[in-house]
Amino acid sequence: TATAIAFGTEIAVTLPESADPQIFDEVFAEIARLEAIFTLFDPQSPLQRLNAAGRLTKPPAELVEALEICDRVFYLTEGAFDPTVQPLWELYERHFAENPADTEGPTKEAIAATRSRLGWEKVSISAEEIRFAEPGMAMTLNGVAPGYTADRIVALLREKGVEHALIDTGEFRALGSRPDGTLWQVAIRAGEEIVDHVELVNRALATSAGNATAFDLEQQFHHLFHPNRDRFQSAMRTICVEAPSGALADALATA
Repeated sequence: TATAIAFGTEIAVTLPESADPQIFDEVFAEIARLEAIFTLFDPQSPLQRLNAAGRLTKPPAELVEALEICDRVFYLTEGAFDPTVQPLWELYERHFAENPADTEGPTKEAIAATRSRLGWEKVSISAEEIRFAEPGMAMTLNGVAPGYTADRIVALLREKGVEHALIDTGEFRALGSRPDGTLWQVAIRAGEEIVDHVELVNRALATSAGNATAFDLEQQFHHLFHPNRDRFQSAMRTICVEAPSGALADALATA
């Protein structure tokens, strides 16, 4: 097992002892390349250039593919999963940075004004261009990019002839079973407590919990926004989704 930092967390890749150690370098280089496409922390990333300009010509194929997955999950969840909630994130982050002890959150007027800039149906996606229909829109792919990246790493490992691996990018993706034929065991945590285990073979497991990123001291307001509802779920509520792909599990857990 080798570890690194990506997507704001420690990630881990577990390979058979017989695997070429150089594969770890290739895997972590690919993870870094993909993170550079999806990050919100680099103004030059394709995603942030899209957010800043409202359009992106000749987008990376990986960005287009991830957005097509988002499109599928948006309609599958009747709009609960909507990457265009980024302006809401920025509103809450700014509000609590200025008012850290507040218990009420932004005003209803501020929330309504921000919500007017949301809407997945206002995003057009093609291999030639990604475009927002209205100014002031922005999106986050934090709810799909880690799982999508895990899928891409599994594809890379298959190309290298690796038949057994466990990828942890914040979401888990298993390639085959463990080398000895037993199943990969993944722990499910609620806060610091391990509450369950899941066995994986060629499947993915994603987890979402509000306490992973809370804005306020009381953890009433956190990163799991519903695009059209003001009520937040309990920050301690943990949702896990197992699915055939990391991207699908990640997006559905967010939803």
